[in-house]
Amino acid sequence: MTDIRKRPPPTTGSAAPAAPAMAASRPGRVVGLDGIRGLTALFVVLHHIFERAWPGYPADHAPFWAAWMIYGRFAVVMFIALSGFSLGIGPARSGWRFKSIATYAHRRAWRILPPYWAALGFSLVMTWYVLAQPGWALPNGKSVVVYGLLVQDAFSVGSPNRAFWSIAIEAQL
Repeated sequence: MTDIRKRPPPTTGSAAPAAPAMAASRPGRVVGLDGIRGLTALFVVLHHIFERAWPGYPADHAPFWAAWMIYGRFAVVMFIALSGFSLGIGPARSGWRFKSIATYAHRRAWRILPPYWAALGFSLVMTWYVLAQPGWALPNGKSVVVYGLLVQDAFSVGSPNRAFWSIAIEAQL
């Protein structure tokens, strides 16, 4: 894919129709994939709201106009599949050749871990000082280590945020 900013300006008097404008994006990026991932993430958020507003899943107690939100669980699977696909595009286009696995892992960790750790810290503060999740064990020091290392799916510890299970699964995939 050619970046639109690197194209020469069109010549005048040419009988050929102008090429459609391409979205400015990084080379190898699939235009629209982030939008689809965003929509699946939004669907997951709406599903969580749905579960709080009309509890009793799998029974659907919602009014007819909100009944579609019960299928938000499928959006989690779709989001993880699309994320895996988007992670594989770059390596696939380069013939599956890496500079090094360490460089790749470092770039991914630098992108994911700082916001994750910030969310983990915020969740811990909210759980310890504002409101713990009803029916769940309180997180402790072991929880901080387990969740900080993204291995919460392998160890049973108190949870600061029930949604963090998916982040560990995606990181391990």
